[in-house]
Amino acid sequence: MDARLTILRSKAPVHVSTSVFDRLPILIDPPTSILRTVEKATTFIETTLAEELEAAKEEGVRARALLCTECNTLNDPRDRECVVCSALL
Repeated sequence: MDARLTILRSKAPVHVSTSVFDRLPILIDPPTSILRTVEKATTFIETTLAEELEAAKEEGVRARALLCTECNTLNDPRDRECVVCSALL
């Protein structure tokens, strides 16, 4: 029996745009401020989700992604279980 994980996607993977990549809160050196790191990560997430919502509106998608409270993974709103940890959504 093959026990490897299989991930199914509805769309082909695409490269991250330069504007998104430039906003990634990547830490090369140890953080000097945990608060600053949290602020950068929060800003990145909020901006990225806003962009994804706008793109979904343009494509005619009305549902929003569901956040799994167990593992903090965004899931397709049509899913009943988290794709990562299988928790009920």
